Amino acid sequence: MVSKELEVGFNPPEKDIKADERANLILDVIQQKGCSYPSEICGELDISKETVYRKLRFLEKNKKIKRMTTVTVDKVPDWLQPRLGELWAHGIKGNAIKRMTWYAVIDNETKK
Repeated sequence: MVSKELEVGFNPPEKDIKADERANLILDVIQQKGCSYPSEICGELDISKETVYRKLRFLEKNKKIKRMTTVTVDKVPDWLQPRLGELWAHGIKGNAIKRMTWYAVIDNETKK
């Protein structure tokens, strides 16, 4: 029989943030940055990678955000231009940017 103390150890709480609040926090980060990638969200919010990916899929399924990629394009898309300076300052350049998966908030006008 497993004691209650051991059960708690299997799933440590992440900064006492409720599950519903995590999705809203992730949405806020994406809105502030214009577009964001999962590793950046993990670092900003100090939430595990698994939780971030699960919440991103939840937000995408509910049409709050959209997943974007630059793999098939030859030039930097307009939506990514404002972030290039920041990415280069962090040492993220060229093919590293091209392979990343990005998320952006869906505008209300796009939903209609």
